[in-house]
Amino acid sequence: MNHIPQTTQYVCPCCKGFIGEAAPIDQVIDAEQSRVSKRILSALSNPVGSRVSIAAITRYIWLNKQPSNPEAVFRVTMVALRKRLESYGWAIVCDRSRGIDEHGGSFYRLIPAEVTP
Repeated sequence: MNHIPQTTQYVCPCCKGFIGEAAPIDQVIDAEQSRVSKRILSALSNPVGSRVSIAAITRYIWLNKQPSNPEAVFRVTMVALRKRLESYGWAIVCDRSRGIDEHGGSFYRLIPAEVTP
């Protein structure tokens, strides 16, 4: 695995407060081998710290040609992706603090690992 030594400071998109330091997200995305993992990270990093629903992420990953069970594929990919992100100082957290989206799914956030609850 490639190690990305430098870090970047990140702020919350809502309150503009400092949320931590981690490897530059663009370099982390480039280091990913899986197209689905790259698309998940891209969806979650625009901007870093924002809440994104599973429905929005799966639409972004597969556009108009989704697999028969996109949420299952998403969840399996997330398990492996979360483990790989730890070495870069990142975490993907499930955020249910403001309820669920219109389709009944929860939200995810990409944040520096040092602020993981």
